[in-house]
Amino acid sequence: MLRLAFASTLLLLTSLPGYAAEHGTVTDLEIGQRIYRDGILPDGQPVQALGAGGSILSGKAVACMTCHRRSGFGSAEGRRQVPAITGKILYEQRTHAYREIQGGRHRGEGARPAYTDSSLAQAITQGIDNVGRRLDPLMPRFSFTDSELALVIKYLKNLETLHAPGITDTQIHLATVFTPDTSDDQKIAVRTTLTALFRQINAESRHEDRRAKYGPWSEHWDYGSYRHFEVHFWELSGPSSQWGEQLNKYYAQQPVYALVNGIGTETWQPVHDFCETNQIPCLFPSTELPGKSADHFYSLYFSTGVELEARAAAQYLAKQTTAEHVLQLSRNDAKGYRAVTSFTHAWQTAVPHTVIEHRLTTNVNLDLEALTQLLTTRHVDTIIAWLPEEDLSPLVTLLDTTPSVQRLMLSNSYVKTTPNAFTPSLGAKTYLLSQFIPESKRAKHLVRYLSWAKTNHAETNNTLASANAFYAGMMTVNATRNLRANLVREHLIEELEPMMDNGLYFSVYPNFTLGPNQKFASKGCFVIGPMYPPSNEKNAVLKTEWIVP
Repeated sequence: MLRLAFASTLLLLTSLPGYAAEHGTVTDLEIGQRIYRDGILPDGQPVQALGAGGSILSGKAVACMTCHRRSGFGSAEGRRQVPAITGKILYEQRTHAYREIQGGRHRGEGARPAYTDSSLAQAITQGIDNVGRRLDPLMPRFSFTDSELALVIKYLKNLETLHAPGITDTQIHLATVFTPDTSDDQKIAVRTTLTALFRQINAESRHEDRRAKYGPWSEHWDYGSYRHFEVHFWELSGPSSQWGEQLNKYYAQQPVYALVNGIGTETWQPVHDFCETNQIPCLFPSTELPGKSADHFYSLYFSTGVELEARAAAQYLAKQTTAEHVLQLSRNDAKGYRAVTSFTHAWQTAVPHTVIEHRLTTNVNLDLEALTQLLTTRHVDTIIAWLPEEDLSPLVTLLDTTPSVQRLMLSNSYVKTTPNAFTPSLGAKTYLLSQFIPESKRAKHLVRYLSWAKTNHAETNNTLASANAFYAGMMTVNATRNLRANLVREHLIEELEPMMDNGLYFSVYPNFTLGPNQKFASKGCFVIGPMYPPSNEKNAVLKTEWIVP
């Protein structure tokens, strides 16, 4: 725990203005991060401590972040409460009512005096708090030298609950990013939705600033986070290699607390990298290509996008005895590449059959002659088309006369509506992979958003984009309110995790859940089909199978 503090101290100190210039190195920051997050000492050895029952714990098991979280604000598991360990909380006398203590994230039982350096050292090494109570046995007892204790305590003193950039006394600045491939109707949908939403939120909380200033002490914690929201729209241009520079310019002109929603079709990686580098929350962008990084913390996504559909397709086909030779068709772009490689890996892991890949170069018509020969000579029984609707017409014509193909799977990431242009013979073989609620049930699922949009004159022509923006905006507002006066970015991410399970609205997705350090809210995918039931099944409904790969 003490070593946790050491890591955190160095992490904070090296992030302070002028520290790097004064010390000329970031080595201390790297060491501190390893201790706090991974439980690794400067010499590469694991941190060790005495656990409950006299067991010796080491490494990740006693890394402070494991229990106290990245923010230092603690956590809860059932009735177990892990206290906040920020300096401001530890070194403040606690005298207020329990409700205020709880709301301020001051975990613990009742009032207590402020910690001192010596009482905090006692808590870290002996497990006894500053009024003589023994701490929970789950709190490890660390052995440290005096110099190590001093480093830990210094860190905790500096782990303050300071507001992040983009926060003023009266405002919280947010931004939404549009990549160049975003269509006009998508931009209009997101702008209309977020503008109306934050206008409503600001109007409803117009008196909260006075309540925060003049309210009784017993309610002060409840109004500490109330500020007006200001949303900015950042539009990117040119190749993705230039987006990072553009984002940095936007951020220099107007720092923001978080990015909320946004849309990116071709890739989201540069935006992801910008947020992870600058430690800016990026909350639920609409993208089928989420960013990836080794230390992924600040970006939360609706799902893994087209990869989720690919893994679900592999799991579904692995159960089908007729699926032996699978052909994938895709454009030669980033989205197609990720879909093909994700399916290939999952399929080859599940079944020892050969996957045949056929790449379709962007903006080049499908070679029907070559495809016909391929289907005939290789006896392909299943085709997965990672293709947009405009590429399907020639394929439909070919497959309708190719009896060897028993199954055609399409992706809802490419085909945005339920396919209905097939002949009955081909429709009986066609399936749709979809992360979203089926269209027949979508209006009922979106009743909260649709009612809000109508009431606030915010209806748009792109329901999917608007519903996602509405969800991201509402979750941001609710999580920020729950932070009370502790508007720390890391704390915002941690606050959102438990909120997923208790939601009443999930945009166009069936449900959401986020465990600690999980970053993708929707975990499953529908396989819908066949799109036309067999002729002997009158009034048959489309079969729908939910798969969590």
